[in-house]
Amino acid sequence: MDLSTIAITGFGISDGYYEAAKNFWSKKGYALIPFHAIGENTMAMGELIQKGFFSGILDLTLHDVMDHVAQGAYGKIDKNRLYAYLSKDIPTVMATN
Repeated sequence: MDLSTIAITGFGISDGYYEAAKNFWSKKGYALIPFHAIGENTMAMGELIQKGFFSGILDLTLHDVMDHVAQGAYGKIDKNRLYAYLSKDIPTVMATN
């Protein structure tokens, strides 16, 4: 388990913040692990969070959550998508874009 890793979500045009976040956090000794914000990828992120793989979460693209609410094609998620880290004591930043 590496406690110096941060999970980060991205999707399409929202990926532009990744390089800035990577530069910022790498100077502080953290590695960013990106996840494409569609159901399968963020569900895998949730599983890794539950297993203790990350010391922080930058969930800056809630595309799959919004798509789930609207019953779209990319929202194949379950409650563990958000509960994975909301139920743990992990520093988290969540934002819609």
